[in-house]
Amino acid sequence: MKDPKDWIAELEIEEKAHKAFRVRAQKVVDAYEDEKERDTSEFNILWSNVEVLHSALYGKTPNPDVRRRYLDKDKAGKQAAELAERAVSYALDVYDFDGAIDAAVDDYLIAGLGIVRVRYEPFYETKPGEPRYLEERVNGFSEEYEPTNGFFDGDEEVIDYLQDEEGFAYLEGDPIGEVVYEEVKCEPVNWKRFRWQASPRWEDVTWSAIEHYMDEDELKDAYPDHYKQIPLGYTINGEKAIDADEKARARIFEIFDKKTRKNIEIAEGYAETLKETEDPLSLEGFWPFPKPLVTTTKNGIFVPIPDYVFYQDQAKELDRVTARINALTEHVKYRGVYDASFTALSAMENAEDGTFIGIDDFQALVNAGGGGQGDLNKVMATMPLDQLIQALRELYVAREQIKQTIYEITGIADIMRGSTSASETLGAQQLKTQFGSMRMSKRQRRVASFVRDIIRLKVEVMVENFQPQTLEMMTGIELMPGTPPQPPPMMDPQSMDQYKQAMQQFEEKEQLKAETYKILTDDLMRSYRIDIETDSTITEDAQVEKQGRIEMVGAITTFLKEVGPLVQAQLIPQNIASELLGFAVRGFKVGRTLEDSLDELSGSDDDPKMRQMMQQMEQAKQQMQQQAQEQISMVQQEAGKEIETLKGKLYEVEKGRAVDKAVDNAKIYQTQVKADIDERSNKYETELKMLLELFREQVRLAQAEPIKRMGDLDGSLSEVMTIIQQRDQSLFDTIGALQSQINSTTSDVGSVRDMLNRPARAVKQKDGSWLATRDE
Repeated sequence: MKDPKDWIAELEIEEKAHKAFRVRAQKVVDAYEDEKERDTSEFNILWSNVEVLHSALYGKTPNPDVRRRYLDKDKAGKQAAELAERAVSYALDVYDFDGAIDAAVDDYLIAGLGIVRVRYEPFYETKPGEPRYLEERVNGFSEEYEPTNGFFDGDEEVIDYLQDEEGFAYLEGDPIGEVVYEEVKCEPVNWKRFRWQASPRWEDVTWSAIEHYMDEDELKDAYPDHYKQIPLGYTINGEKAIDADEKARARIFEIFDKKTRKNIEIAEGYAETLKETEDPLSLEGFWPFPKPLVTTTKNGIFVPIPDYVFYQDQAKELDRVTARINALTEHVKYRGVYDASFTALSAMENAEDGTFIGIDDFQALVNAGGGGQGDLNKVMATMPLDQLIQALRELYVAREQIKQTIYEITGIADIMRGSTSASETLGAQQLKTQFGSMRMSKRQRRVASFVRDIIRLKVEVMVENFQPQTLEMMTGIELMPGTPPQPPPMMDPQSMDQYKQAMQQFEEKEQLKAETYKILTDDLMRSYRIDIETDSTITEDAQVEKQGRIEMVGAITTFLKEVGPLVQAQLIPQNIASELLGFAVRGFKVGRTLEDSLDELSGSDDDPKMRQMMQQMEQAKQQMQQQAQEQISMVQQEAGKEIETLKGKLYEVEKGRAVDKAVDNAKIYQTQVKADIDERSNKYETELKMLLELFREQVRLAQAEPIKRMGDLDGSLSEVMTIIQQRDQSLFDTIGALQSQINSTTSDVGSVRDMLNRPARAVKQKDGSWLATRDE
């Protein structure tokens, strides 16, 4: 295990490995901020490029898109995805998330390295701790609190203790902090304060660190046991030169050791570890930040190269051309000479518009012009500017060419500068936009992936560290165990049926809660069941969004138009049609709401009440068929007995024809009985079909309008159930007996304590524990 001395040595090695990068990056920052004093003019193309590229790479707060990884019918996965999306959407909205991302993108575009850290912050409320009950010992102290039995030496701390309602001795427990609110925020980490192990790839880095510069008050709050020994000597910017009116600060390193999964905090110049935390956030990848946002890296080593390096020569040339333009512009002035003998000419310099100046020697001016016409050019001459103006034109052209070269290097296309012509066709402008997007797409994907990884970290921090009740309050989705329904006081069959149904729904709901929470908190299951992405983090195309929605609505409308008649004709079962439509809808983000409606539409297969109704209807059908068959068998038996009786009587009375006649009469009677049986059987069957068809119609209406038609459905079910035999009462008798047993159960109260042996003082022993004793 490394001590602070070992970590300081590691940090010194890292400083040497990345010193060239930090020196180069600081020069680029200085050029961007442009705070140096100079005598010549420059063109800050770096600032302009950063502003343009920043707008192209990050334009708005991302919308989290959390959905099932596989778009199948997975209720727990769907609810887990919805809960995660609601939670992270709220977490993005309660603080300045854009500010953190903007700072990281600026560092990425200027210095070549952008970092955003995810920080978990719980808020506590102090509450009394659990009471500490004391061991009792009689005759431990005299009235003067002197030891009398060898247990104490007289130096112990003695205080009064408390007694509960039963007389037991206890002390109030230590106050405890109870979490009342939790949040997870993002904060940018300046590139100068981020340290990482020198490695070929980021994936090979095993430790990283963040520098903090803390004053004495901050040290006291963070490290109360060490702050007095920590040396101070830095400014808030990490400089060693401290002004008299500035607070001195200590240099603190917060080290993230991926090998041991520990956070270690040390101070420069202090030999002890300030704080060590075991896996503080329980993150799968350990780092509380995503892979740093970098532009170009050196070949074979993870060291960023700022973009400005690749066009710094052109930028310097641009500065030189700009300086020459400004210098020549200083010489482009309207100046000249005139004949000093014409003194009135000097007054023309300050004359107002439309003013004529009288002169005494006007005739001399006319004569100087020749031909009797006054010509001022004969008595004055201007400084020639043609060559200066031509030189300026060439310099302006050269500057534009240099700028265009820089735009080619950086990938800023003319469409990104808003330089399209109004006369261009829509297709031409779209082609320009696509070309510009293609050149920027790699950077946009890099920034979008960076933001997505931050969202994923926020979700992981919340589900790994937040309490279930916090997530429940934040999202409105229940996670805490509920209270089961209470059995009815009256054990009638109808009440028990309702209780059983409510209990079944409660158990299904609790099972869904448990599975949802398990998906969220299990790293492997969460990665298998849900996928966390974001929408585009650049300014979205509203027309494309609108067109996508129109296409989805059109597809659903066409599906219903084509498949609806087939469902009505019972050529396709309704649940199959609903599954097909749900399969299509689950592919759209907006389809999540539609999916809930589809589940309600096709919910007859999944709804417990509907399943129970269908089972009862099937049982009723079977019972009616059984009753009809029993009646037919009974009539047939009675007819057979009657025929045999008639045959015997006729055989004794008549012979021959008389017997034949009796047999014929018996056959006629048998035919009549059979016809009567068939009529009754058909009547039962017709009645059953009518009732079943009526119930099916009510089911279809209930599927279309579940709330409005549920009463009619229950009524139809009651009609079917009137022909079903009464249920067995043994179940109700058992439940009633169990309820009586529960109501009759009581508990005994503990034994009464001996008042004479109750202690009167609490004594703190040498080992820190407390003991209760009584005065003599």
